[in-house]
Amino acid sequence: MSSRKVHVTSIMPGTLDAVSPCVVSTLWDVTDKEVDGLAQRLVLQWWNHDSGRPLCSLPAVLPHARQDCALPHLTGAATVCYGLPVLLRTAEGELTGASQVL
Repeated sequence: MSSRKVHVTSIMPGTLDAVSPCVVSTLWDVTDKEVDGLAQRLVLQWWNHDSGRPLCSLPAVLPHARQDCALPHLTGAATVCYGLPVLLRTAEGELTGASQVL
């Protein structure tokens, strides 16, 4: 029996520890065209272009962006969100986030 160990490295844990409360990443390699489209839909759905304010938290929007993929159960499922739900404070001081619905 072999006792080889595989060491996996990733930038995601370091990013969560040092900089960001939330990271969107993929669990496996997917085509760049699909991921680019998913990222674009994710940002467009997260931000309301008319007011420039977020509609809800980033993790709450991810399932909606996944459904627009050509292969939602393959490419869409590869995209995950690590960390805390991102809530932003508006200029008026109110919190926008997971309590709001699309």
